[in-house]
Amino acid sequence: MFFIRGMATLSSTTTVLLDSDTIIAMATPVGHGAISVIRLSGGAVLPILRVAITEDDWEPKPRHAYLKTLKDEQGAIVDEVLVTYYENPASYTGEDTIELSGHGGVFVTQKVLQHLLDCGDNYGLRLAQAGEFTQRAYMNGKLDLTQAEAVMDVISAQSDLALQAAQKQLGGGFKLQIIQYQESLLEVLAQIEAYIDFPDEPLEPASLAKIAQKISHIKNAIAKALQFKDQSRYVREGVRTALIGAPNAGKSSLLNTLVGYERAIVSDIQGTTRDTIEESLRLDGILLRLIDTAGIRDSDDVIEKQGIERSHAVIEEADLILEVVDVSEAKPSGYPWFSADTNNRIVLYNKSDLPIHPDWEAELQSDVAPSKNAFLISCVQSNGIEELKSAIKSKLGLEDWLNQSELIATNKRQQEHLKETLKFLEQTLEAIDNTAEAEWISFEIRESLAHLGEIVGHVDTEDLLGKLFSAFCVGK
Repeated sequence: MFFIRGMATLSSTTTVLLDSDTIIAMATPVGHGAISVIRLSGGAVLPILRVAITEDDWEPKPRHAYLKTLKDEQGAIVDEVLVTYYENPASYTGEDTIELSGHGGVFVTQKVLQHLLDCGDNYGLRLAQAGEFTQRAYMNGKLDLTQAEAVMDVISAQSDLALQAAQKQLGGGFKLQIIQYQESLLEVLAQIEAYIDFPDEPLEPASLAKIAQKISHIKNAIAKALQFKDQSRYVREGVRTALIGAPNAGKSSLLNTLVGYERAIVSDIQGTTRDTIEESLRLDGILLRLIDTAGIRDSDDVIEKQGIERSHAVIEEADLILEVVDVSEAKPSGYPWFSADTNNRIVLYNKSDLPIHPDWEAELQSDVAPSKNAFLISCVQSNGIEELKSAIKSKLGLEDWLNQSELIATNKRQQEHLKETLKFLEQTLEAIDNTAEAEWISFEIRESLAHLGEIVGHVDTEDLLGKLFSAFCVGK
């Protein structure tokens, strides 16, 4: 759990949060369940609690749970709740916080929420904005901006790898790596600016070489992290995987085989799949968004032609293409559909349980190999499916991404600032090589530091904070 003291205006479109603000929100989803949790944070939580629970001589101890009854002004029971008090600064937001766990259900939860709002009317209690609890945690120094983003990533994770990456960032590994780079660059900057202040003591070539070595180390680490930008997107959003091929090649059969049930209609009639069919598959921690497409061929059928056009659109947007061909039949007209160097493609020679058509014999002898991302498979007998799964994992490079270092930029905002940092570090090294003025070298280093600071949130970018936290759910 995390908390906040106060905050200046974030932007012209966001609410001003004051020291006196106490906020309340549901912390569990709306709906029926065993329990619902309502969270309050701010300086007035204890006075509000005393109004809501009118027992004599009751003073909650921090981190103790109490079973209490909420009653309205007429003495009617609203609900029985479990009350837990978190004293500042040892709370999620860094403020005094209270959580009430009551019976799940839309109506009873709304009754409790309204009762608490009524009790807090004289204390300025208001409904929290989306993400405001976590925003307060950030403003109170309970977590940095990368950890705040990781909170949302944990909530929205749809695969084991996404959850691992989010937990890793929430643990502060990314932040510590950025801080280490900042400290190293600050040391370099101090040397450069000392020379600016005392020009009679010039920087020796050996000192410049050490400075360049430090900067090169940081530059190389950032460049390596940016090589994995696609993997970061795969983990957050899933891998858009297009199943492409001629009619009756076995695309729908492959979809059904991979997901483990009859998701798509399988038929010998050409053109059965008229539109894209999507299904998700978790493959050893990787979320694949499988898209079965209409068979590629020339067709006069208006509806089928639209489906084929959509197939081409899916190919353009796909992260991974599984190209399915039927080796029991002659090569289809227009094949091959892709150039041999299409690097996001795996070729699957399907129906290998049937006699091989002569059109494919030479190609199978030369091309079928894991190193060429081409496999013989049979959806009927499930032959080659495990080899395909291994090839998918290898091709996506997600294990390398997760294990490469602590420097995992999990979203576009972080990646953009790393790109800018890299650019200025490269310009710093170029300036050193060209024996540029010390003031210019200092400027480049300062720009690098500014972008590193943007990543962890050591900035005054108010609009950025308002935009980022507004994407959170209300109770967070």
